Amino acid sequence: MGSGAGGGARRGSAGAGHGKISAALRSDNERECRRTSSWKAAPCMGTTRRNKAATVLRP
Repeated sequence: MGSGAGGGARRGSAGAGHGKISAALRSDNERECRRTSSWKAAPCMGTTRRNKAATVLRP
């Protein structure tokens, strides 16, 4: 519980926003993920749907 909530909030208020912030992050993440499809490819996909995945993938 604490891990997921903390990770989501730290990732960029994804858990707190859940709506407008999510949409904004999606646009930025999609653009950045497409630009640098190396280490951001995984996190970008995780931020949109799986916060835990992104947190785990991030070193």
